[in-house]
Amino acid sequence: MSAASTQLALLALLFACGWVVAFAFHLTAVALASVKAWLRHLVEATVGLAAVVFVLWCNLSFADGQFRLPLVASIFAGFVAYYTICKEILDKTIIALYNFFTKKR
Repeated sequence: MSAASTQLALLALLFACGWVVAFAFHLTAVALASVKAWLRHLVEATVGLAAVVFVLWCNLSFADGQFRLPLVASIFAGFVAYYTICKEILDKTIIALYNFFTKKR
């Protein structure tokens, strides 16, 4: 593999890591939607801190111990892509499943 294709594969891998972080953060937000505000903020802050640690760990482990800003930008792009593409679809699916299982028969 050449250096350019290795860098492209690394950017794609970290883009996927950003996608996974956004998915975990969104599922946490959906699960805690009906909980008291202070508890929801506490759990979301904890999940956010865990996401930052995961992002830094991915960046340092895949970049041979070097902190590279383009890799963080790739993770952020994955996070943004998840929210622009999948958030609305996932919300509609969750609402449809909730209505399916709670409607009276």
